[in-house]
Amino acid sequence: MNEQVLEQYTLVERIIAARTGDGQSQQEYLCKWRGLPYSECTWEDSSPIADRFLEQIDTFCAGTRQKLFLARVQRFTGAGVRRELFDSLSKEILNPDYALFTQSVDGVPVDYRDVESIDPEYANNLQWLLDHEINSLGLELTFSIESDAFGAATMVELIEGGSQIPVTDQNKELLISGLPDINVDDWKANTEYSSGYDKDTAVIQWFWELVYCFDRKELATLLQFATGSSRVPLGGFCNLVGATGLCKFTISRIEYTPNKLPAASTWSTVNMSQKTVLVFGGSGTVGQGVIRVLLENACRVVAVFRSADSVEKAKRRLGNPPENALITVIGALDSEEDAAMLKANVCKAGEITDVVSSIGAWWQKGPVLEQSLDEYNKVHQDMLRSHFMAAKTFLPLIADKEGTSYTFITGAAGNKVFPNAGFVTLFVGALTKLVSVVQAEYHTKPIRVNEFCIGCYVQPWDAVTSGSVSNLDMGRAIAGVVIHPSTRGASLQVGANNMEKLATSGSL
Repeated sequence: MNEQVLEQYTLVERIIAARTGDGQSQQEYLCKWRGLPYSECTWEDSSPIADRFLEQIDTFCAGTRQKLFLARVQRFTGAGVRRELFDSLSKEILNPDYALFTQSVDGVPVDYRDVESIDPEYANNLQWLLDHEINSLGLELTFSIESDAFGAATMVELIEGGSQIPVTDQNKELLISGLPDINVDDWKANTEYSSGYDKDTAVIQWFWELVYCFDRKELATLLQFATGSSRVPLGGFCNLVGATGLCKFTISRIEYTPNKLPAASTWSTVNMSQKTVLVFGGSGTVGQGVIRVLLENACRVVAVFRSADSVEKAKRRLGNPPENALITVIGALDSEEDAAMLKANVCKAGEITDVVSSIGAWWQKGPVLEQSLDEYNKVHQDMLRSHFMAAKTFLPLIADKEGTSYTFITGAAGNKVFPNAGFVTLFVGALTKLVSVVQAEYHTKPIRVNEFCIGCYVQPWDAVTSGSVSNLDMGRAIAGVVIHPSTRGASLQVGANNMEKLATSGSL
């Protein structure tokens, strides 16, 4: 028996000896197993991981302890099936392939993404469910599964009454990740209050009275809404992480407006309800992702469109948000006169705190020297001149105000020539230089001027294919840069591998 297998056997011995029978009789039995006289047999805790493992056994395997012990006894009586069962268990119980179990032993929270190392196809299917709207797909999923046992199909409910509960976009996170155990006392003890609230405020007391009445599903749903995850951080709510690191769960008072619903922000260190973000390019894939993410986090969004038809299409796509949350303005940036008129209409919406300029559609119509001057001027207007006019009109408007930002959305095509897409390289490359000039000229001002350069293929949240990323994920990354106060004068090269970091920290 090699050293690794011996260590595994030893750990299983420790489990059984610690959890069944009386101590001396077990040690005598273990000595017999090892072929040693009882006087030469010593017993010590094997390692800290063994203690953690014992705790997990208590929790997850309480009902099988006697079966394990029986299997172990039968191992020496020649019962072939039970012997094979025990041999397999003792060898495989610490197999590194079973990373989910090892994480649980080590105290690392298990996440649905951990399945990828075991079954990549299954993990991809789970991710697809999370990234896509499923209400209209007709999948007819419920919180139950079909199990095939010896040829007989049976229905297994994942939660009580699960076969009668349809899976929706609102509860699918619970299907994939399961229902966590949430300690409300710990949650309450690690909560802070601001904007006039404290622990003795009547509405706060009512809030906690209600939360204490919630079942596990309702608690997980509330936590998902408030923090973006239905899972409690490892170590409890004291380890909750926000945009700038550890932070407390915070309940704030916001100004009342009619028909306004409660809002949650996963960027706990920033009061997003005080942000009004001007977005150019709301008809595009990236722009719509940005708008949706900002709206979900209680921002007011002023979005510029070229036509009423574009407004209606965007609103339907975004789920027809309230007019006081999404303010639409129709206008153009074709001339200084157009820009001045647009500025006047935007200012009617109130004070702007941030600007996201996501202007320009992809172009790929052939070699540049085969294009007409009209085509040149059209692409130039779309990819470069509009950015210039937007910055010229609105950046000085907010440049001297604390907490403001202006984010240019560019692309990696500015640094690389793609077949038949030379105009993209030409004008996006020029846009990148424009950003560098503006950053240099405004570096002494309070405003933060950043370039967000997208280096991957972005698709709508309900149409993501292999090799591309969701515009919602990209929108979260852009929003992270917008709200994070330390990101200044940056040129961020963004791809699928670093979007999540930008979404949580706003920097790379």
